[in-house]
Amino acid sequence: MFDERGGFAGLVDLDTFMDHNLYVELGDALRSWGRRGEAVEAEAILAGLRGYAQTGNLRALQPELLLQGIQLMTLELGMRFLLDWLEDCYWNWDPQRYASRRDHNLARCRRQIRLYQHLTQLAPQLLESIYALASGEGNWLS
Repeated sequence: MFDERGGFAGLVDLDTFMDHNLYVELGDALRSWGRRGEAVEAEAILAGLRGYAQTGNLRALQPELLLQGIQLMTLELGMRFLLDWLEDCYWNWDPQRYASRRDHNLARCRRQIRLYQHLTQLAPQLLESIYALASGEGNWLS
């Protein structure tokens, strides 16, 4: 999106375009930005939150709910892929890597579960860093 002078004003995710709870919206964005293969890069999540903190609105949010939003959206996407596997629908698939669309959707589901497991392992350190960021401290994820 652009303002009346043509300057950048914001991003619109047309895949999940809706008015939703802010924790879910941020969770989905941070999940996407923080994924590196089958792992989560905490610093990428914190970079997104540092950008959001520049709006002055981060302090009003609860760090636990931010983390839960990321975890929720990761599991939700995994369940979406699982349903697509069950119904053999929706997603395109890569015939060079997978024998069928179902195989590809199952691999996608498993990837999201692994991401969720990695998020669970990182949760204490990530939560501490989110608290530090929200309180205005400068050393995140040291």
